[in-house]
Amino acid sequence: NESLQQLFGRVAIDGGLIPGPNVKPTYEAIIDVAEQAAVEAFDIFPTSDVVVIEDPGGGGYYIGPSSDGTRPGAFYAGNSQQPWFQMRSLAYHEAVPGHHTQIAIAMDQDLPMIRRISRSTGFIEGWALYAERLAWELGWHDDPYSDLGRLQYEALRAARLVMDTGIHSMGWSFDQAAQFNQENIGASLGSSQGAAGRYSVWPGQATAYMVGMLQILDERQRAMDELGAHFELKAFHRALLSNGSVPLTLLDEVVDRYIAETLANP
Repeated sequence: NESLQQLFGRVAIDGGLIPGPNVKPTYEAIIDVAEQAAVEAFDIFPTSDVVVIEDPGGGGYYIGPSSDGTRPGAFYAGNSQQPWFQMRSLAYHEAVPGHHTQIAIAMDQDLPMIRRISRSTGFIEGWALYAERLAWELGWHDDPYSDLGRLQYEALRAARLVMDTGIHSMGWSFDQAAQFNQENIGASLGSSQGAAGRYSVWPGQATAYMVGMLQILDERQRAMDELGAHFELKAFHRALLSNGSVPLTLLDEVVDRYIAETLANP
């Protein structure tokens, strides 16, 4: 029997490997399509653009626009060969409708500075995971390889919860955590050791991703249940995004206000 790492190795080859010089334009094309498709679920958009910047260090992260609007948001992507099957989910998480959508919209709002530029991990990363889920719900993964990439990322989020808990509450060693990552995500040894190191020195950060996403999904379901036919996905997203990055303890209040205003003006 093949290991999960061997199986995903086959997925990478069969789904197609994007040569280094083509990585940046491929991500740009994915983001362009996402921006056009986002009108189905959003009626609020950032004024700042998002650009893709090549990063020899491997990339995979987002830096928000400058507060004065002179620098766009930036998704840093690796400039070496990458498997196609992972690229869509990463772009949805880091750019549109994920980090760029949330962070750049927050900076556009007439809010106190701390709410425009703060980074509440539970909400910021929870939103980015929600964005990955939303892309799937909206049917943006139109080929099986891309959908397998989405599922591998979901496995990564789940494995993080176990590793974080194992390291900080169960006495796991570094090697135990790295091995668990390899066996349950299909990641390489180097990538798994990097993950184990990150979770070791940043307790709770990886867990915050899933906690945040689950609360956003719970809030959406609560709004759907209470509003019934008056629920609109665009309005729900506007309520969350127009309040900046708030601690998860305040999300209930944000959604309570959205529900009350919608019922008052159906």
